[in-house]
Amino acid sequence: MLCIHNTQTDPYFNLAAEEYLLKNFKENIFMLWQNEPSIVIGKHQDVWAEVNLKFVQDQQIKIARRFSGGGAVYHDPGNLNLTFIETGQISLPAPAGSDIGSTCRGG
Repeated sequence: MLCIHNTQTDPYFNLAAEEYLLKNFKENIFMLWQNEPSIVIGKHQDVWAEVNLKFVQDQQIKIARRFSGGGAVYHDPGNLNLTFIETGQISLPAPAGSDIGSTCRGG
């Protein structure tokens, strides 16, 4: 499993990185990341219906669209985002008491 602690906080970079990893890597991936204040909307959402654009502009909050579906969410440094990308290959469940840290270290 490829484990990434992404320290970038730009939502455009982070969403692009997530899509790049999905489309270009063949191994399982786990990524931790955070964004500066931003609103992330799903692929099919209407930004005009989901976002108070005047407030967002006044507060200098970025708006980004992810390539997948889902609802609108607010991100800031107070939340931690987790990305899991699986190859689709069947894998055994982790033993009881294991954690992602031991999986990422190969142990």
